[in-house]
Amino acid sequence: MKLDSLDKAIGAATGVSGGSAITVPAMLLPNEIKWRRAIRFSKPKRIDDGFFNKVSCFKIQDQIFGHHAVFWIDKETFLLLKIYREKEFKDFQTQETTTYQPIKNGKVTDLMLEFNPPGESRWWQLFD
Repeated sequence: MKLDSLDKAIGAATGVSGGSAITVPAMLLPNEIKWRRAIRFSKPKRIDDGFFNKVSCFKIQDQIFGHHAVFWIDKETFLLLKIYREKEFKDFQTQETTTYQPIKNGKVTDLMLEFNPPGESRWWQLFD
């Protein structure tokens, strides 16, 4: 499947990734990623620093889509390592954690950019 914009390609991968596919691209390219579920900081606030996987991190909290979120950012590399979100609903609450294993200045191959969902599912063919 070939899409005509980065915004549409990221949006297509967002659903099957549980939303994680859009997070970093939207932060790095806010003018190109316009998809409605992209994380946009509204009132970020630095809270007490912490550790994630033995890495010293800055911790930033914000309300994302009206829900509490905390971001762990490596103090040395400034790379995003973890996002924790709590969502409050009328009758229940959910908690979600996304972890990242970023590689700084690594080589990106064409194979790494291929969209290849688990089980070789071709869900997008349902819409052709």
